Amino acid sequence: MSKLKYSLRTIKIQEINAYLTKETNENSKGSKKFSLKREKPSINIEVLSDKKFIVKVSEKISFVPDLLAFKLEVIGYYSANALVNEEELEKDKNYLAEPLFPFISLVVGFITEKMLNGPPLILPPFNPYEEDDNENSPD
Repeated sequence: MSKLKYSLRTIKIQEINAYLTKETNENSKGSKKFSLKREKPSINIEVLSDKKFIVKVSEKISFVPDLLAFKLEVIGYYSANALVNEEELEKDKNYLAEPLFPFISLVVGFITEKMLNGPPLILPPFNPYEEDDNENSPD
């Protein structure tokens, strides 16, 4: 049996829920120290048809002290060169989600720049909770 080859067809934003948790104003500038709280992303796979499937990545991000919080859900639409099933795809889910993280980073940067009236916050464009980058990547 040949190895599956995947092709990412498109990436779509399914959900963006962003809100300021504290009012920011121009007079409160100065030392703005905060830390980022990034929960472990949820990665789910759903088979649409014999050779098509989607990968959903959901992330919750907030700041300490409370300033801004948001939830994002991004979906990657894939096709494969052979029949797929969820069990096979679950083994490669971190690998399949990799292209979605730079997209999330871009969206977070744009939102933080516009909502906080300052420079964009650029997140690392990868899953920060992934233990081994090459563990499940097909060669």
